[in-house]
Amino acid sequence: HLWVSADQAVALALIVNELMANAGLHGQRPAGEPLRVEVLCRQEDKRGRLLVLDNGGGIPAQATPRPDGGRGMNIVNQLAQVNLRGELTVANRAGGVRAELEFPLAHPGTARKRSDTSLDLSGSQT
Repeated sequence: HLWVSADQAVALALIVNELMANAGLHGQRPAGEPLRVEVLCRQEDKRGRLLVLDNGGGIPAQATPRPDGGRGMNIVNQLAQVNLRGELTVANRAGGVRAELEFPLAHPGTARKRSDTSLDLSGSQT
């Protein structure tokens, strides 16, 4: 389980939404395969880690990066740095893109303790 504050949950939801939208808009389906996006979120010690992976071919080498990274990625970076106090890296991986966000948990000791202001992002039914 990964428990995060409501504020962190909102920032994470917006980040995941933008990264998945980018994969859908810019990713190129591999021949004969569907475009896949995998989202993983877990706790490691007192930090949260979000991974968004796709098989969309990666960021083309000839792509000219924009100084602001694009409006959507600018918002993602702001949410990661300001709202989550985290660090976001986006890079090519074999066959696609890997976006990784590490951030301190608002309530690192509450991985198994439910509070009114925390949300469980594990996807399991408890």
